[in-house]
Amino acid sequence: MIYLASTSPRRRELLRKIKIAFQIVQTRYRERPDLTASPSKLAVRHALGKAENAVVPGNEGCVLGVDTLIYFRKRILGKPKTVEHAYRMLKSFSGRSHYVYSAIAFVDLKTGRKLVNWDKTRVTFNRLSTATIRRYLSRVNPLDKAGGYAIQHGKELIHTIRGSYTNVMGLPVELLNWSFANFFLPPCGGGKVGGQKAVFSLKPPIQLPPQGGKSPKGRRYKSNLKSPVLKKDLGHFKNLVGHVG
Repeated sequence: MIYLASTSPRRRELLRKIKIAFQIVQTRYRERPDLTASPSKLAVRHALGKAENAVVPGNEGCVLGVDTLIYFRKRILGKPKTVEHAYRMLKSFSGRSHYVYSAIAFVDLKTGRKLVNWDKTRVTFNRLSTATIRRYLSRVNPLDKAGGYAIQHGKELIHTIRGSYTNVMGLPVELLNWSFANFFLPPCGGGKVGGQKAVFSLKPPIQLPPQGGKSPKGRRYKSNLKSPVLKKDLGHFKNLVGHVG
């Protein structure tokens, strides 16, 4: 089991879909805006801060922290403060492209071991009328979503995406798979995996292509929870997670 330092319903939904056992915990970390940071570095800082400052029973176990933000016209955008603020965000996206950045951080509170990574997806919006935006906002709460929209409930908003679909939802599953494979050997707190002595050797850069792969230059890769390759990988990762906690 892992501890999830997030209250996002989309992240809970995705973890349940891939059948990863988790428990939601609070975090003492408070996000602070930083106009000088790059979007990837800010997302990494927030994700790691959430994980490191999670309120976990006994202060041991594996914690997952996640952060998602929007990068548009050289500005970092988070969640809108009001519905009108959300309207202005969506109107500004109309007919244009923006980038969604998500960072994930695993922290073993007992050993201090950490793994941090990030991904980005390019999202291009349709040209949106005022009526389309108002209709969308009437049925979706935009205030808990980076950029004011949820891609799974906003098909009329989106023209194309380039990259991970689940990244736009707030938890890049492809990157999560890679991180599980590299973080849960050895199990959190040390020990054995499947009765064998665990060997851990990893020198990850801040960004690596997710399983199945997107290059840093932005080639497409499949983001499909029903993919046979992804199913096979998830079976392996779930076996690893089963030895945790």
